[in-house]
Amino acid sequence: MNPILKLLSIIVFLFIILKFGISIMKLFVTLLFYKYFIIVLIIAGITYSIYKTSPFKQKN
Repeated sequence: MNPILKLLSIIVFLFIILKFGISIMKLFVTLLFYKYFIIVLIIAGITYSIYKTSPFKQKN
């Protein structure tokens, strides 16, 4: 196998990996974003309910 063909096959291989890798990363980032968004929403709901039932609020 001559070096030029080897280099070309490596470049094509890397390009395919990059193309798939980017789409997988986008999916992963989207899933992570939604996961953190849901966690933040749950935490906000819990803190709001604690604030609503908190005795410190009625004292003021």
